[in-house]
Amino acid sequence: MHLMYLPEANGSGRRYTLKKVMDGQVTKSAHPARFSPDDKWSRHRLAVRKRFAVLLAQKMDNRRVGSFGETKDDDIGNATLWSLCDQSSLK
Repeated sequence: MHLMYLPEANGSGRRYTLKKVMDGQVTKSAHPARFSPDDKWSRHRLAVRKRFAVLLAQKMDNRRVGSFGETKDDDIGNATLWSLCDQSSLK
């Protein structure tokens, strides 16, 4: 049995319970996700984020930041996205 919660209707807090369903609504886990310092897949997640330009530095001011700090406008296209991705990290 794990501690679960249900957000309050007015958004002011949470109601904690041990039930999976409360008042006809599915509850959420009150425990954080597992963390492992031995993360096997972090390299692949970062490669995908770089490829699709979802890194925080690439979202600033609708511009993408290259590997040497130069900015590239959004209208250049997918070739720029691929050039931003570090090719060596994909192997």
